[in-house]
Amino acid sequence: MTEGISWTLHPGAEGLVKVLQRRLLGDNRAAREFGEKLSRQTSTRMMDWIDHIRIPAGWIDIDDLLKTGFERDPDIEIDDATCYRAPDSMLPPIILGEDKIARLLIKVEDLDTFISANGARKEPRGKKHSALRYIVLSRENNVHFGGIERRGYRGFIEKEEDDTDAYLKTRDALGRRERTGFDENMALEELLSRLREYKKDLHVSRVADAFFRTERRYWESRDPDALRQLRRQNTLGLGWGNRDHHTYRNSRENLKTVVSILEEIGMVPRERFYAGEQAGWGAQVLEHEDLDTVVFADVDMEPVEKDGDFAHAGLKGRDELGTVGLWVALHGESMLEAGLHHLAARVDFMTYNERARSEGNAPMDPFSSFPHLKQCFTKGVNWKIDPKRGRSLLDGNRITQEQFSIFTTSGARGSHLELIERNQGFKGFNQSAVSDIIRRTDPRR
Repeated sequence: MTEGISWTLHPGAEGLVKVLQRRLLGDNRAAREFGEKLSRQTSTRMMDWIDHIRIPAGWIDIDDLLKTGFERDPDIEIDDATCYRAPDSMLPPIILGEDKIARLLIKVEDLDTFISANGARKEPRGKKHSALRYIVLSRENNVHFGGIERRGYRGFIEKEEDDTDAYLKTRDALGRRERTGFDENMALEELLSRLREYKKDLHVSRVADAFFRTERRYWESRDPDALRQLRRQNTLGLGWGNRDHHTYRNSRENLKTVVSILEEIGMVPRERFYAGEQAGWGAQVLEHEDLDTVVFADVDMEPVEKDGDFAHAGLKGRDELGTVGLWVALHGESMLEAGLHHLAARVDFMTYNERARSEGNAPMDPFSSFPHLKQCFTKGVNWKIDPKRGRSLLDGNRITQEQFSIFTTSGARGSHLELIERNQGFKGFNQSAVSDIIRRTDPRR
């Protein structure tokens, strides 16, 4: 069950975005050709990369825009323009400008990589590593097409303050942090303390951006499927601009501290998941508005615990290990040694699966197959198990001798890339489907 939030579909709003996208691509050949490359080279869709669409105010009647579900965003200021968003949806904002220029900018993780991959000769707007940078690659028929890089900022006005030195210092420190060799509870408390220190010199959203960039780098370095897809996307200089959510697996004892860490960098709790008595797990979902970033914090749970605020009250340790708890016991905490269990990237679901099968890298069977939501995991990669971890589990009667032999000789499934396709602006998740994939990734199966 999800607690407190019921996500809806937004067919009218998505239909409007698609109409505008077709018009913009029709008027700008470079943008149209880029969209074709997206499908051919990366198995992704232009819709999932759009940061925002700007159009002249005369292109649409305000009442017609509002009828689709878009609303004016009072928190966003833009010179000579107004920003509209479809609340509780995954759809990009639409900006109505007072000039005759239309613009479509796509989300990229690193603008310099995007510029290099596309042979751009123009200079970007914004300083390197600043909160907002963008470049226009093509201007045709008053339609501008290019890429935009955000580092902890969702607005549209370039920041005047220069905090890049503090940002780089924070990012590099997070990238170098020790993840092994410590008491895990103490290590998480130390990370929480360090994040508080970083916030003294840097805006919390910039700290959060630096944090998640280093988390993705650590995860992708250990997952061949992730690197394979990243290389495809970087043929166009995109990085993980199509990311949907990050998933951490946590021990019961340390979940409360992990949630405190995420809240310290500006993440706000969203719905709570409980997948049912047979699944044996739950999750706290959190979202960071400035980063357009979502986190699943997974944990073993008992039925009696589903109604409480387990993410903040904390959970006591127990002898029995569910899928999540065993993964942590074998590999370590996600926020430390193990890293992310998976990153979800938005793709063209059918195209990706067909390509992967033809290359001999077929993903696992889908665990969501709805018109508005499709999901599956790559097969994943086995990680070696520290014999000390395995021996501790065996001595504690948490695994059998046979399981100990398998884990210490063949390893156990570590991480995945999740492929996800969203339609009609759907922002939620499917609980029963997620429960199914959790069971299917249990190392004991």
